[in-house]
Amino acid sequence: MRIAVLGAGAFGTALAVHLKRLSHDVAVWTRDAARAVEISRGENHGPLPGLEFEPGTFATIDPAQAMENAELGILATPSLAVAETLSMVAALRPGLRVVSVAKGIDPRTLELHSDIAARVAISSPFCALTGPSFAREVLAGQPTAMVAASRDAAFAQEVQQAFSGPRLRVYETDDVRGAELSGALKNVIAIAAGMVAGLKCGENTRAALITRGLAEIGRLVEAAGGRAETVSGLAGLGDLVLTCGSNQSRNFQFGRLVAEGKEAAEVLQSLGTVEGFRTSSAACLLGERLGVETPIAREVRGVLVQGVSPQDAVAALMLRRLKREVH
Repeated sequence: MRIAVLGAGAFGTALAVHLKRLSHDVAVWTRDAARAVEISRGENHGPLPGLEFEPGTFATIDPAQAMENAELGILATPSLAVAETLSMVAALRPGLRVVSVAKGIDPRTLELHSDIAARVAISSPFCALTGPSFAREVLAGQPTAMVAASRDAAFAQEVQQAFSGPRLRVYETDDVRGAELSGALKNVIAIAAGMVAGLKCGENTRAALITRGLAEIGRLVEAAGGRAETVSGLAGLGDLVLTCGSNQSRNFQFGRLVAEGKEAAEVLQSLGTVEGFRTSSAACLLGERLGVETPIAREVRGVLVQGVSPQDAVAALMLRRLKREVH
């Protein structure tokens, strides 16, 4: 199968190498000519410093060349660039089936990537591929499990077959909204987890945060039309556990550095894309639209956008009205 990977960040590169190992014909599109040369020789020093992989993956700065004869297009750009990339797909390869590994919510329109695809690339079938999967570990061949979510069951199963191998197992579901929302919202909780780590609050705090964060994600997903079972699966709980305790997660690392006293803008400049930064505001707006409480997202937004100190944010969560535990 010929597959075009649209985006040469850490995870796009890891998937390209993984798919090439499964004997697919893979082409990577990037805007950066130097990065295209690096990838072909088995390196991608910007997103994956100090890591080498087998050379020979084809990379190009020409999107038409990358998508030529492709049967699948992997949407691996930052969330901010999803609409532009899908417009490019619609112009150059209308009808190309799209597998999105980007995670985010548009902070203005509150659209998910499937919503943007339905508006911008109308003829392209859509599948979200998500779950607990650090790029470095996929590249290293560490056993990993993900979930492919599409309203077209045959397409989800095709993605499942194309991506699965001895070191990557893919499940399938038709709950696209639940999978996309879970993947986007967990980034906000991961920033909060980084903040409590930066404040040296301890493991009790982190466990409580993950548990209540999962409940917050669940409320939003169900109110938005997703399913609770998706939240408790790989797209929700699996990804949440992964990103709430490791500096491999840029969202976690971002929250930790902000809590340690670094300026958010400075940290963003050094880390690059931190999807949870924009999603924290989107989560609060979505909660307001759906009539759902989002206390953790609200405090994260308070720290990042409104000047609240991380210490005051934690105190505000602890001093909320006492209530019955409800998920």
